Amino acid sequence: MRVSVVATLYNSADYIPEFYRRVTQAVARVTSDYEVILVDDGSPDNSLSIARNLLKDKHPLKIVALSRNFGHHKAVMKGLSCAKGEFIFLIDCDLEEPPELFQDLYKKMRSADKKDPVDIVQAVQNRRKGPLFEKISGYLFYKFFNILSDSNVPENSMMARLMTRRFVKALLLHEEREFFLSGLCSLTGFKLETLAADKTSKGKTSYSLSRKILSAINAVTAFSDRPLFFIFYFGIFLSFFSFGGIFYLFLRVIFFGTRFMVGWFSIVLLISFLGGFGIASIGVVGLYLGRIFIEVKKRPLIVKGIYSNH
Repeated sequence: MRVSVVATLYNSADYIPEFYRRVTQAVARVTSDYEVILVDDGSPDNSLSIARNLLKDKHPLKIVALSRNFGHHKAVMKGLSCAKGEFIFLIDCDLEEPPELFQDLYKKMRSADKKDPVDIVQAVQNRRKGPLFEKISGYLFYKFFNILSDSNVPENSMMARLMTRRFVKALLLHEEREFFLSGLCSLTGFKLETLAADKTSKGKTSYSLSRKILSAINAVTAFSDRPLFFIFYFGIFLSFFSFGGIFYLFLRVIFFGTRFMVGWFSIVLLISFLGGFGIASIGVVGLYLGRIFIEVKKRPLIVKGIYSNH
């Protein structure tokens, strides 16, 4: 199998026929040896029945119906595990991302240096869609995520991406249940290139503000223990700052006989010192939990290649 197309279905009934027509036409311009895999993520509408009507098509089509809604990225990973192609084209089926992107992604991947091949070409938005708040919040999310995590995710990433077989096999070695797909792709390694593209809006998004905030929190906490370090350092800084103030007051009493020790300032310093010590202690506990957090994930050691002279 040359190419596998993977897409998920959730409230997608209005888009499935056109998506299937356009994506098969786009792939067929490159190769006739392809398959399409659609994963129904417990969609509440009739997406599954509409997708099953496409089984009459002569080209290989596989529909994976999950028992309930497990979440977009989990459904994506299930679809990738079923793909058999040498190249795997991942895209959302809501047509916000044009299926014709496949040709540009494929062209960029194939034009890479053979000695340093590209294993994933990621589509990124030319200009982030949506109102001003969404643009600002998206910009801040990627900035903070890249600061707080160990992986560097391209800003304004789209779901559309073309991956090699070996990259997908390495990606599937991760056994995490809570993850951010773009972060996991970056964490997997290999050479990544980006391709600027336009993303359109097909109406109101199913992601509410509270859901976006929860997704952002899950993305950061699933990929980094750095917030625990920040808590620890903040506690240490607060304790040392307060201790310096207390030491200054003692010097005033010893050398100048001042009564400045009595009053709200000394009480505030004492409370700050004890509070900082408590925060630092919690930070230490958090650091140990962070080690457990990393160990439990059992992230794989991925080998990109082995080179030998015999």
